[in-house]
Amino acid sequence: MLRVNNVSVEIEKTKILEDISFSAEPGEIIGLVAPNGSGKTTLLNAISNLIPASKGEISIYGMNYKMHREKILKKIFFLQDHTVLYPNLTGREHLKLVQRLWESKQECGAVIEKLSMGSYIDKRVSKYSLGMQQRLLFGMCLISSCDLLLMDEPMNGLDPSNIKLISKSIKQLRDENKIVLFSSHILNNVDELCDRVIFLKQGRMVYESRKNNPDFNKYIIIKLENGNDADKVLSLFKDEEIKNATANEVWAEIDSSKSSFVVNQAFEQDMKFKSFFIGQKGSQQIYEEIYEGEDKWG
Repeated sequence: MLRVNNVSVEIEKTKILEDISFSAEPGEIIGLVAPNGSGKTTLLNAISNLIPASKGEISIYGMNYKMHREKILKKIFFLQDHTVLYPNLTGREHLKLVQRLWESKQECGAVIEKLSMGSYIDKRVSKYSLGMQQRLLFGMCLISSCDLLLMDEPMNGLDPSNIKLISKSIKQLRDENKIVLFSSHILNNVDELCDRVIFLKQGRMVYESRKNNPDFNKYIIIKLENGNDADKVLSLFKDEEIKNATANEVWAEIDSSKSSFVVNQAFEQDMKFKSFFIGQKGSQQIYEEIYEGEDKWG
């Protein structure tokens, strides 16, 4: 398991991360979401020990870096951007290098086939497109057979078909009991893949969403046939629960336990509505609430 406890990172007297705490269990996929410059990559660097934490503790499968650095590094693989690739080596040579360094028994051929890299795997990486490089990086991640996989923007530069391919492979890592922690700007993809999503703002962890958590807040969108029932609908909610209201539509955020009350009251009072939708907030909605008014992606 992964434990991050009150971790802060300071670089040249500038605080990049402050008091970050969370944990992850085998079989969990966790997303990191934030605007550029908010600390996503720094957090991944700290967990992989590329940048030491200034404060707090990082524990990986019960071990810390001070006492067990070499053992930990055999258990984690950090998928960084394409600048870590060697342009004069082929893709196959990259896979074999990772296989040897991590003493992995994973077969190169299986990874090449899984990621459809056969047509270019024996070409030098200098000839690869950005999408090819990204698939190779993910292949290196898979062939390491590590228990903890850190990925910085693994979908970067991929077209929709390749995003689907990588997403399918990430889902399979859950079944293999791996811990996956990845950053992404593709929020619908984050919602599809992740069990939990951590939102960072100015180096702090400001929100954590959990998929299929019955205690998690829900939102309700009620579209009315006409404006006659608008006041009745509004009376079902507290002022702070109402996020948006017009004559024909009400959007509210409520505690999960209140959703059945709202539904029952709407029917008992014979309100005329076109549609009635209840759902959990997605990452896009949460993102817009947290970073409203900011230049969101830097």
